Amino acid sequence: MRLSLLSLLFPLALFTVAPSVFANEEAPSEGEGESAAAPAAPEIGYYTLEPDFVTNLASSNPNERLHYVRIKISLMLFDENDKPVVVGLNPVIRDAVLSVIASKDFTKIASSDGREKLRQECRERIASLMQDKVGSDIVRDVLFLSYMFQ
Repeated sequence: MRLSLLSLLFPLALFTVAPSVFANEEAPSEGEGESAAAPAAPEIGYYTLEPDFVTNLASSNPNERLHYVRIKISLMLFDENDKPVVVGLNPVIRDAVLSVIASKDFTKIASSDGREKLRQECRERIASLMQDKVGSDIVRDVLFLSYMFQ
């Protein structure tokens, strides 16, 4: 009998103590209630352009040996929900990036400074492309995941 009485009183005590614990939480004021219902900030997304970019580089000297570059690129998106847009524009994005890379001279991209300038130029070209096709720039940054040249 004693065990069953305790088993009945324990949940009863829990229900009487729990509301007082949660009563210390402040109720949202009038302005805060609206912001709680507002949608969450967009989550950053990533989209890797597959396959890697492999192309010959421009040369100002026709007697110079041929150079090439191989770059794996990922796009950082402002909103992960924009991935389908990027997937749909993948061929156009690849063409734009490839034309930027192929126009570069080997001596210009063979340094870390040149690599950064190339990345920035790819970013600017994609931003312009997105503005034309979508009406806004949905790509936050262009990331070079691997960068090899010869």
